[in-house]
Amino acid sequence: GYSYDSSGNVTGLVGPGGGTVSLRSGQHQCILVGDSLTAQDIPSPSGSYIQRLGNALFQHINYRLGGRLSVAAISGVSGTRSDQILTALQTTLAANTGIGYAFISCGANDVDQYLSYPVTEAQYKTNMRSIIASCLSYGVRPILYGIPGSATYITTAGKADMWIRCNAALKDLAREYPDVVLLQLDTVMSDVAAAYPANLASLCDGSFHPNSLACKLFADYAYTTLNAIIPPVDLFHSHNHVGGANELLLTANPLMTGTSALTG
Repeated sequence: GYSYDSSGNVTGLVGPGGGTVSLRSGQHQCILVGDSLTAQDIPSPSGSYIQRLGNALFQHINYRLGGRLSVAAISGVSGTRSDQILTALQTTLAANTGIGYAFISCGANDVDQYLSYPVTEAQYKTNMRSIIASCLSYGVRPILYGIPGSATYITTAGKADMWIRCNAALKDLAREYPDVVLLQLDTVMSDVAAAYPANLASLCDGSFHPNSLACKLFADYAYTTLNAIIPPVDLFHSHNHVGGANELLLTANPLMTGTSALTG
């Protein structure tokens, strides 16, 4: 189970005794921007799902990285589409100095709202180019979340095709911009679906919000990409070294379960 301390940090990741994955303790500054997967506080859709989706997904990733990152600002807003994020992103970039990375989740609501507010693949790609260009103009490296989705969500007529096309657009952009990092969460979902089709629906709620197991799988996957990109914590120069959060974060990792945690 997961709980939260007074600062909104996930607790309970280090076994029965608990522990905290701090949002503010790492050496490398980053921002979280986009939709509900990068938002500050999103209500749980049910008791079986994590309560703070944005924080929890990022914190699983940061935990897997040994606490290397520190969040300078969180400006994700639930329901945000790709045509709505740019102003918030630019405001966040201008207000924070020393940012190295921007974790960006944008596209799920382009898919989710497609039937009532259709955005073409070309428009989505243009919007994402503007988002990427804004990050790069500040010397910030964009780390894009691919778009996950539940079994029901990604087979809905119209939405399913848009889900495929938006994820394809993100892959195109990652090839187009060498400094863009893409975490292909859709690929993780597809791999799970292929190996354990009965378990795909258990990873997300009725749309694209990952539960705790999905966060663990995504974090394990993200580690294979980000470990070579984000430098490890320098304990000798970290102000948290003596009795600080980094010592807790650099304990043995209990999340390396991969898909072996699922049953066929």
